[in-house]
Amino acid sequence: MNLPNHLSKKTSWVLVGPMGPELGLSADAVLAVDGGLKYAPKADFWVGDGDSNPALPLPEHFLKLSPEKDISDFRAALDLLPEAESILLWGFLGGRRDHELAILGECHGYLKSNPGCQIKIYNKGVLAGVFLPTGVGRIEYTGSFSLFSLESAKVTLRGDVLYSLSSPINLAPLSSHGISNKAQGMIMTESDKPLLILLGDF
Repeated sequence: MNLPNHLSKKTSWVLVGPMGPELGLSADAVLAVDGGLKYAPKADFWVGDGDSNPALPLPEHFLKLSPEKDISDFRAALDLLPEAESILLWGFLGGRRDHELAILGECHGYLKSNPGCQIKIYNKGVLAGVFLPTGVGRIEYTGSFSLFSLESAKVTLRGDVLYSLSSPINLAPLSSHGISNKAQGMIMTESDKPLLILLGDF
């Protein structure tokens, strides 16, 4: 299924998950994923199988999934957004760890197919992480951060950071090489794979 015409051209989305809190961001378009409807009752679109969705009226546009499926509701939501340039994830952290890991993996896979997109992850209303696509990435941030890739990547790290990588290194999947860094402004990366920057005390 595709999005309705008036939503199909949207390139900036907020996806709202079941962990809350109530959506506190303004958004061009909002997609509630299953129980996320509780925290975004005025969502533009809903997708899910209903297993974590409270008894709330669905929006005009929705995709009801079968509980018997081989992908998550979250993956089904991403599949609806093949040309997004910006995705903010709200309410997907703080639950089951296996679900959190799967969400990170799906984000990585999405960026491999959509190299023009950046994904930001919020936890309890606070920005907790940024997925940067392949190529050059920039985010402005002050505080501690850790840099990861979910597959082997050739990476440089520059900017207003305590520990830079001016020459490319081979960063192994989930390596500790990029943890416990600090930024005082711009974080600039270059990589041949998508990167995940976790902010503060993730």
